[in-house]
Order: sequence, then C-alpha cells, then structure tokens
Amino acid sequence: MRPIIFLAAIVGNVLEYFDFLLFAHFSFVLTPLFFSNSNPVITSIVSLGLFSVGFIMRPIGGLLFGTIGDSFGRKQSLSRSILWIALPTFCIGCMPTYQQIGLLSTFAVLVCRMMQGLSIGGEYSNAGIFLMEHVNKKKRGFYSGLLVASGSVGSLMGLGCVWWVIHTDTAQWAWRIPFLVSSCLGMLAYKLRKYINETPEYIQFVLQKNMSYQANQKLDVSSWRDILRKKQAFFTTVGIGALVSVMVWIPVTYTNFYLIKMAGWSMEEAMPMVLLALLSYIISSIFMGCVGDYIGFRKLMRMAALAIIVSAYPLFYALVSEEVVITQLGFTVLAAAFGAAVHAVMVDLYPTDERCRAISVGVSTGIALGGASPMVAAWLVVVTGDKISPALYVILLAILGLFAMQYYRPYRIPKLPAVSEA
Repeated sequence: MRPIIFLAAIVGNVLEYFDFLLFAHFSFVLTPLFFSNSNPVITSIVSLGLFSVGFIMRPIGGLLFGTIGDSFGRKQSLSRSILWIALPTFCIGCMPTYQQIGLLSTFAVLVCRMMQGLSIGGEYSNAGIFLMEHVNKKKRGFYSGLLVASGSVGSLMGLGCVWWVIHTDTAQWAWRIPFLVSSCLGMLAYKLRKYINETPEYIQFVLQKNMSYQANQKLDVSSWRDILRKKQAFFTTVGIGALVSVMVWIPVTYTNFYLIKMAGWSMEEAMPMVLLALLSYIISSIFMGCVGDYIGFRKLMRMAALAIIVSAYPLFYALVSEEVVITQLGFTVLAAAFGAAVHAVMVDLYPTDERCRAISVGVSTGIALGGASPMVAAWLVVVTGDKISPALYVILLAILGLFAMQYYRPYRIPKLPAVSEA
C-alpha cells in the first residue's frame, strides 16, 4: 500500500476530531459569544447540546455519502465529504457574535454544526472502508488501530490550539484562527484525495458487473430493501458505534466539563487530564489493533465490553474522588480495546456494493447515541444530584455493544447453485 493511500484515509479523520475538540473545549469561550443565559451551568449544558447536534446529523450524512460511496466509488465519496467539512468550519471561524446579530448567530452556528455532522457521517466509516479495502487482511487490525489513533492526533492538535488561545490576551477573536486554518487544511486534503486510486476491491466489483471502471459513473447496486433485510448486521454496527463513541467522548469531553464546571478546577488544571487521555488512547489503539490481529477481533471486543460494564461505576467514582488519572487511563484503554479494530470488524459485515451505505448509517446512528454522552452525563448529574449517575448511561451502551458482538456474523458470499449435468 502506497503511503499516499494511508495519508488520504486518515486526513479526514484528523480534521474531524480537530474540529470537534475545538468546539467542545472552546465552549467556555464560545458560550458567552453565541448564547445568552444567566445560569452558567445551564448555558454550558446547552453548548454541549450544540456539540451533540453534530452527532445527531451523522446518520443522514451516512445515508448521503454512503450512497455516493457504493454507487460512484469510495474516492468520490471521500472527496466530497472533506469539502463539506471544510466549508462550515470556515463559516464558524467567520461567524458574527450574539452581541452583533443576536439569535441569528446561535442559529447560524447550529446550522454549521449540522453541516459538519452531515459530512462526518460519511467521512468516518467510508475512510475506514477505503483503507480496509486497500490493506492485507492479516494486518487490518493494525491499520484500523492507526486510523482510530489518527483521530486523537487531530484532537491533540485541537488541544494545542485551545491551550494557545486561553493563554493569549486576545481570546475573544483568536479562537477563530484554528477554525480558519482547519478549513484551509480541508481544501488541501481535497486536493490530495483527487490523486488517489480507487480501492482494488471496488474496482473488482465493477469489473464483475461487466463494466469498465469510470469515476463519476453510477452503478446499479443493491437496494435499501436488501440492506434492511440484514437486521442483525445493522444492529451490530449501531451497537459498536454507540459504545466506541461514549468511551471516547467521556474522557475527552465530559471529564473536562465536570472538572471545570462541577469540581472547580481551572482550565489549566483540567487540560493535562485531557492530554493524558489522548496520549493513552493513541498508544492503546495501535497496541490493541495488533492484539486483535493476534487473538481475534470478536474475542477482544467482547472481553472489553464486559470489562466496561464492570468498571464504569469505579471509574466514575474515581473521577468524583478526583483520582482523575485512573479515570482517564481506565476509559481510554478500554475504549481502545473495544474500538481499535472497529473498521476491520465492520468491513466484513456487508458485501462490497452495500458496505458504505449500511455501515455509515448504522455506525453513525450508534455514534449519535454515544456522542450525546457529554450532554446526557451532565443532565443526569443535574437531575439526580448524583455525580456517579453517568455510569448508568455508559453501562447501558456497553450492554448494547456486548449484544452487538454476540450477534456479529461476517458476511459470506453465497454459493451459486450447482448445475446438474444433462
């Protein structure tokens, strides 16, 4: 596999998590600029809700860009999705504030977040499919782990930008710079993806259809009715996406929110904990991807889901007790154990002409459930008064993930009926 193939696959993932972390951790800067509420905790929950809106739009994006990926090719889908990431990111960087245009600014940011979520719904899964269709099957876990880790690299970049902004005297406008830079990087990524080749597996599928491969030529692929008949496979993708998402966003987003808004930490004290989580997740994802290649993905992910169910309450108790290092390491290692090989697992659930649509919609639906975890966790604490109550949401999605792996069955190419000799 040429290095440009790997680079083209991960670049969207890096920008996705870069943009998402910027929005999550700039909420303390953006909230007074785009919202108006006298209660700081309620306002922060609303801003977390705005963060979650991007996840809710993902299934629609999975449907849109997944259809492009199956009908026109993986390359075409990835080229278009990266453009749709760059445009709303640029608009957020240029957005007038609440003081300047009132509620219109809040609405405009909401629309931009929805567009980001729409594009990322097709980016995340299609990039994984693109990479898995290029690499040796015996190394899929390793490359899946690298792709997963690349998201945390983007988050590290975002965290560095947040750190820089909060230590400047011009935070009221300096927060715009990372968004504008990210949009420019998105355009460069679009140019890069123009020069990559389509995946060998997709080209083989086209040739089996007795058609010469041409970019932009629509293929006659399986109908949605055929895809929806595979209820077991769809349930598996939803369960996997939900648990992967909640296990990533709790240590990266909710922990930061909890420490600053509920435990009274300063941002300078809380951000090293986010840094620890990201570094741990990068290392653990690559390692767990290799472990999955060795012992089997299904076995590793089932063990991880069980471990999450058992350890969710102790990890939140550690957070409340301000043993935050234990919480961050625990969540990220378990997140990597379950999610490092996620792309290698899901690519085998569907045939080539259904893969992008089915996986993108299923995983995006699951990620929408897990992506709402920072808002749900904060809401549970406010409603119940119990700071450990978010563990219930994690356990619920871990049970869903465990059942998903119990019902995991790779797609088998149906055998043609034997032709009897006359």
